[in-house]
Amino acid sequence: MLKAAPNFAAQQQKLNGQEPIIKNNPALGEYQLIDDLGGLMHGTYLQATNSESHAKDRSLVSRNSMSETASLVNYRAATDFSGYGHLKNNTETTKSVEVVYTLPIFEGKQGTAQVVLDGARINEFDGLEYKDEKGNVIPGFDITYSYQGHEGEYSTIDTLKQRDDFSWEKVTAIMVFGSLLPNSSYRVEFPFKIGRLQI
Repeated sequence: MLKAAPNFAAQQQKLNGQEPIIKNNPALGEYQLIDDLGGLMHGTYLQATNSESHAKDRSLVSRNSMSETASLVNYRAATDFSGYGHLKNNTETTKSVEVVYTLPIFEGKQGTAQVVLDGARINEFDGLEYKDEKGNVIPGFDITYSYQGHEGEYSTIDTLKQRDDFSWEKVTAIMVFGSLLPNSSYRVEFPFKIGRLQI
């Protein structure tokens, strides 16, 4: 069983290419959405492919007030590394949502591994999109982006692309407004890459 780790590097060094690319703490149970807000469930998780075994693994869903390490990511061997925002409406009525996703930072051996959006894997015209369980794009979601140096300000994809210094790596947060149909489940993918290591 994994122990709580105040320093990600302490556990990260124990991972090798034969193990799951994302190793979950068995004490925390299975993947499940959390924070039931009157039938509206939500969560975020990571998914990646092991570059050696080609196996795909998924982390546990993020949880509020967690005091233990939930999942370890062997980012040195990860390919197709992505984060996901998962929303599910378990009711018989349409639910309006407003969600802000901020990008994660992992502690590493030599400092901080910055996780950034991978622009090569994002639709250059539409940006990020919500999809249903069959992979169909769900219209009607307004997705805006906060940019490095302008945290707290959100711009549309068209406004963002007009910036002279535009780069997906400089996006720091994503805000979503929209409606979930009754008994629906939607996901938005955040294609990631590991950015610079700050020593």
